[in-house]
Amino acid sequence: MKDKQMKLSISRKAEKYACEEIKKKFNKIFDTIDEIKRIDPREIK
Repeated sequence: MKDKQMKLSISRKAEKYACEEIKKKFNKIFDTIDEIKRIDPREIK
């Protein structure tokens, strides 16, 4: 039983970590989009 609980907590931590990584990647993409918009707003409609 203890082994099962440990595996569950590890997978939860891994899930949380993966979510954080995905958020970071999305934030980088949005930052890049914002930078492009700032460079020339007429290019993006």
